[in-house]
Amino acid sequence: MPASRKLYIAVITAALVGVTLFIALLLRSSIHEVSSAIRAAGRAIAIVVAFHIVPLATNTLAWWVLFPREKRLPYRSLLWIRWIGESVSALMPATTVGGEFVRARLAGKRCVGYSESTATVIADMTLGIGSQIIFTLAGLFFLTRLTGRGDFARQGIVGAAIAIGAVGGFLAVQRFGIFRIARGLMSTFFKTDGGSALRVQGEALDRELRAIYARRRSIATSFGWSLVTWVAGAGEVWLSLWALGLPMGFEHAFVLESTCQGVRAVMFLIPGALGVQEGGFVVVGGMLGIPAETAMALALLRRARELAFGIPGLIAWQLIEGRWLLRASVQPLDNADLASGAPDATASSPQRASALRS
Repeated sequence: MPASRKLYIAVITAALVGVTLFIALLLRSSIHEVSSAIRAAGRAIAIVVAFHIVPLATNTLAWWVLFPREKRLPYRSLLWIRWIGESVSALMPATTVGGEFVRARLAGKRCVGYSESTATVIADMTLGIGSQIIFTLAGLFFLTRLTGRGDFARQGIVGAAIAIGAVGGFLAVQRFGIFRIARGLMSTFFKTDGGSALRVQGEALDRELRAIYARRRSIATSFGWSLVTWVAGAGEVWLSLWALGLPMGFEHAFVLESTCQGVRAVMFLIPGALGVQEGGFVVVGGMLGIPAETAMALALLRRARELAFGIPGLIAWQLIEGRWLLRASVQPLDNADLASGAPDATASSPQRASALRS
């Protein structure tokens, strides 16, 4: 069986598991009580949805500072691209990395260059994962303090040590050269150098990555904005609790966001973390004294925000890709006309008429 088909089957299976878990949690929490809790939130839901602009803006800043000053796109353009990439990651059945490919492509198309845009996305992902480890550890600390269960802290330290080792290894690979390693493996196993074009592009990417990590101030600034983004996400949960009529301390929201984002990262194969995200809110919310129906309503508010931002983002992405495809289909026709002796569109009317007569 081809590897692509195996991956397709794995994603479909994971999606079915997620849908089943989502339905089971919804039935267990009582659909009527969950819907009543959401209806009671009323217009406050709009405030929760609108607040997502804050983490979206800070997350864009974390990416923006990684570009060299002379090649930085306008912040407004990167905010637009980050929004589209987040929409793809949240709603498309291509796991969370799908949005990263999209934003590297969109930024590369805007005269930045694919090697530069891809390098900034890889570095941004790495720093984002590193900051998430700190965010999750802080959440486990608050969870231990709120519940009095020290076993969470021990498990969190073990998990964090493994994650830090993985991130450190990935960072070392980037510093040494991703494509240098890939080219060596291809040469060893397939008796080929991977092609001159691939080699040139890979060397450019490795060079851009090393240049990014050499700018230590930009790395530190990006890491700081990534941490701010995670904390802003906890603020979104805190607002959601207020909207549902359950005013709790910011620590509770911090714990819910950090642990649920950690679970979502681990279960990345399930598209949109469907069912997993809801399960995280219900389980961790139960530890914090939040009723199951309220925790489920909280998770559905998160889904409402993802749809409110994600659907327009997907539409914008398709419009952009459609425009590029139309341009690509028109250009070969123009070139063919010029090559066959058709009159140049820039020529004057008498010149075009003379060319047509000839």
